Amino acid sequence: MKVLASNCFLVKGYKKNLLIDLQNQDWYHIFEDDTDLLSENLSIEKKEYLSEKGLLLDIPPKFNKYFPKYDFSYKSFPKIESCIIDFNGSSSFDILSCLKKLDNFNIQFIQLRFFDFIPDVNFVKEFSSALKSLTIESFEVIMPFDLNFYNYINQTQSMDDFFKLSRLIFYNFGVHKKVLSPSSTKFYFTSEKIVGSSNCGQINFFNFSNNKNHVLKSINYNSCLFKKIGIDVNGNIKNCPSLPQVIGNIMDDNLVLNLESLSTSKINTLSNLTLSKI
Repeated sequence: MKVLASNCFLVKGYKKNLLIDLQNQDWYHIFEDDTDLLSENLSIEKKEYLSEKGLLLDIPPKFNKYFPKYDFSYKSFPKIESCIIDFNGSSSFDILSCLKKLDNFNIQFIQLRFFDFIPDVNFVKEFSSALKSLTIESFEVIMPFDLNFYNYINQTQSMDDFFKLSRLIFYNFGVHKKVLSPSSTKFYFTSEKIVGSSNCGQINFFNFSNNKNHVLKSINYNSCLFKKIGIDVNGNIKNCPSLPQVIGNIMDDNLVLNLESLSTSKINTLSNLTLSKI
C-alpha cells in the first residue's frame, strides 16, 4: 500500500503545485495535473520519483498504526509575535521611549524600516543596546544604502554595539557592488527602490522559508498579519503599516488598551484569512 509520508502535504498554486516536506525542510515541484498523489492513475515514473525522494512509502496495511497523522496545528504564546516600525524624514515619535511598552507583550521580533533618509548609526546602536534588558529576541533594519553607514558598521561591528541585530538590509544598492567586502553574513543588498509601506507583498525566492513554525503558521493563519502590529511613519498603530485602520498611537499612554483592540473582529478576521480561503 502506497502511503504519502505524514510530514508532507501538497500546496496548490495557480500554475504549479509544491509538495512540502516539513521533516527535511525541503520542497519539490509536483506535476501540474496531479493533485492526488495516491491515485492509481499516477504514472510509474512519477511514483518512482516520489519514492526516490522518500515521500511515497510502501507500507503494509497492518503497520499503518505505527505511522500517526502529523499534527499541523500552530501554537503561539506571545500576545504579539512581531512588530514593524516605519520611519521617514518627517517621523517625530520616540521609539526608544516606547520599547518597554512593546516588551510587555513579549514581542519576539522587530523590523525597523527607513524610507527616504539615512538613520544615524548611533540611533541603531542605542536601539540595539536598549534591547539587551528586554525579552525581544532580535531585530532587523531595512534602509537605503549609504557607503559611510555601511563602512562604519562593517569595520566596527561587534556583539556589544549591535546586540540582537539579525539582519541589515540595504536597498537602492548598485554602484558600490564591486568594491564591498562584507565582514558579516548579516548584510543583505538589493537594487530595488523602496519608497514606503506599500512596497510589501513581493514574491521572491529570497523570502521563501520551509521553517516548520513558519509553514504551520501559514497553514492555520495569515502569516503576514497574525499576532503582528505595525507602527507607521506617524506613530499610528495598525495591524500592518500598509493597512488603513488605525488602532491608536505609539505615544499614547493608553497603549495597552490600544493593543488589546487587536482582538477585535475586523482585525481578527484578517489574521485568520489563509491563502486557502482566498
